[in-house]
Amino acid sequence: MNRIPLFSRLRRAVCGLLALAAGVQPAFADQLERHQQIVGDLVAQGVMPAVADCAAHASFVVPTSPRYDRVEFPPQFLDTTHASVEPWTGPFDSHKQRTEVDTVVSVKGLGYTKTDPSGQPDLLSFRCGYLNNTMLAFGYDDPGGATPTARRSTGGSRRQASATRRGSARSKATARKSTGASTSRKAGSTAKRSTKGTAKR
Repeated sequence: MNRIPLFSRLRRAVCGLLALAAGVQPAFADQLERHQQIVGDLVAQGVMPAVADCAAHASFVVPTSPRYDRVEFPPQFLDTTHASVEPWTGPFDSHKQRTEVDTVVSVKGLGYTKTDPSGQPDLLSFRCGYLNNTMLAFGYDDPGGATPTARRSTGGSRRQASATRRGSARSKATARKSTGASTSRKAGSTAKRSTKGTAKR
């Protein structure tokens, strides 16, 4: 008796999931198509395929930030003089994205802010990490945020300050031990001399 309602509920749940997937799939397909179109247009202009792919990915990611409205890539930013494709061995970076990659693409672009979309843009530096021609990591510098270099420098300062404090504490402890030992030796010598004097009398 309970099998029919249960089956109906399962069928409605499955239909709901399929409807949701059907709504998401066209959006993803549309984004993928636009990505491929951007890459194709840039490659047709003589841009290296890996650089074109990295720039296309950046053009989708940057507008999702709270700071930037869009990013633009002047043609000279994408040539072999300014953009680079480097063989890489090891993690993409030493912070959150420690993914192993074999190629790193570096390219610069102009980021226009949401508060002033037609104003003076910021110069942004993008890095894309690939493994077997598949992008696994992506990052760019945000002038409004902390840079990795600054974080490393701050961490180094903290470690150095901590080491200095530990060294100072050890020095003070050693000094106290030396003073205590010296005082004990002096007290012992005085007691011995006092004992000898009493015995003579």
